[in-house]
This record gives sequence, C-alpha cells and structure tokens, in this order.
Amino acid sequence: MIPKGFILLSRMIMESEFWNKPPYYLKLWVYLLLEANHKPKLTGQRLARGQLLTTLQKLCDAAAYKKGCCLITPTKDQVWGALRWMRGARDRVTKHDTKLAMITTTKTTRGLVITICNYGYYQNAKNYEHDGEGGTKPPRIHDTIDKNVKNGKGGAASPPASETPAPAPESTKAAAGRIVKLWIDRHAERVGCPPPKNANGKLAGILKNMLSGFSEADLAASVARWFATDRKDFGVELFKVKLEGGDAELTGRGSESYDGDDELGRRNLAKLRSQAAADDRNRGEA
Repeated sequence: MIPKGFILLSRMIMESEFWNKPPYYLKLWVYLLLEANHKPKLTGQRLARGQLLTTLQKLCDAAAYKKGCCLITPTKDQVWGALRWMRGARDRVTKHDTKLAMITTTKTTRGLVITICNYGYYQNAKNYEHDGEGGTKPPRIHDTIDKNVKNGKGGAASPPASETPAPAPESTKAAAGRIVKLWIDRHAERVGCPPPKNANGKLAGILKNMLSGFSEADLAASVARWFATDRKDFGVELFKVKLEGGDAELTGRGSESYDGDDELGRRNLAKLRSQAAADDRNRGEA
C-alpha cells in the first residue's frame, strides 16, 4: 500500500490558461490540494473539508525549486499574486469573464485560511468519466466552464446545481453594503459631497462583484487608499481596473516584506461593523 493517501487531479488542467502560468502557480496549486483537509478538523483551528491553515512564508517555501545548485524561492508578492489569480482576479477581465474562483482566503490571527472551492465535487472519483485507457477525464459541462481558466479541481468548471454548495447571499450582501458605505463616506470626505444618487446602483454592483476576487478587508483597505491618492477622478470603474491590474498604490503590496496582514483593512472593517451594529440598535430602540 502507498502511504499518505492521494488526491485527484483532472487532465483538463493541461487545456487551461492556468497551465501557461509561471511554474510556481502549479506547484502552489498542487501543494494546496495536498495540504487541504480531506475531512473536517475540529481541534485547534476549526477547519472544514477542503480547507487548510497556512502562511505566506510557508507557501513561498513550498513553491521553491532548485536550479542547478541554487534554490529559487518565489517572493511573498509573487505568491500573493498567484493566490489573487486563483481567487478570481484574472489578468484578462472582460464582460464575458465569469470570474469563477478556485479558492477563497480568510485572514486569521494564526495565519491564512484557504478554502478550495468545490473540493468535494472535484475530489469525488464518481464525478469523472472514464477515457477508455484506465484513466479518467472530467464530464463535459458545456455551459458552466470558463474556458480561460479550466483547472483540475476548484473554480474552473461549476458542478451541477445539485452538487454546488449553496451560496451565502446575505453575508455577501452585508459585506457589499459595508464597502459601499465606506466608499460613500470617503467620497464625501475627499470630494466634499457623496457620489450622485443615480450612480449608487452601479457603484454597489461593481463593488459587490469585486468581493468575488478580494476579501472584504482587502477591498476596504484599497478603498481607503484610493481616496488618499492625489487625483481628480475617483470613479469606481477606474478603481476596479487599477486594483484588478495589481496597482501597488492600491494593494499596498509593493514590498517583499508584506505578510498578508492588512491593518488598514481591519481598522476600516471594524469601524464599519461597529457603525452597522449601532444602526441596528437604534432601529430596535425606535
């Protein structure tokens, strides 16, 4: 018997844009699959099936490789860029890009919790069809595959609706509401007036969609940095283009010493949640 178990990796990964990324992308992806819990872990940090607790430094070490006698280790910026891409922040964003994520990330006091999307579906051998050679290949799901980012497990092909975990719309809606409120408040402070009311629907839609590629804390920090810049145009569309393009002024990740922990984002998030709780209490008293 071969020790330490196994993972399933789809052959479709070879047809994807992911296959043409720098080599450390693939090494990181395989590492995440290997380290993710195959069943819930209830001791210490509570982790569900398909989740792992790690740090940027551990991921840098895992993605290192030898070239001759030299050890080449990706920087934290490079690793964070790979994670952002896997979260859905593709480098070719168009109106046709569904931006399906391979992973989601959550910062904790102990490190970074990474959740592999659709882990149960892609790690179930029953969901693969045989190719006649003793191997397997994924089923064809014509209408639910993002052809630019097909991959072996999470986020490339959406499983049938019955297999897909139900989303948490209320949570996303609440997070989007807090980000929109932060945007309006910062716009009023910086420009002297809030954005036009007839543009609020478009503003909310863009910021809500961006939460599929960025954590709430990251997005809150980037909004704060946006309104701290010396510019005349604070449009949300320009903000989206610059942030998804990796603008260092907005991401705050221009230094290799970045450790994935954004104090600015946490402060903004704590303030927004405190204000929301106070509003709820006031409505209850009324």
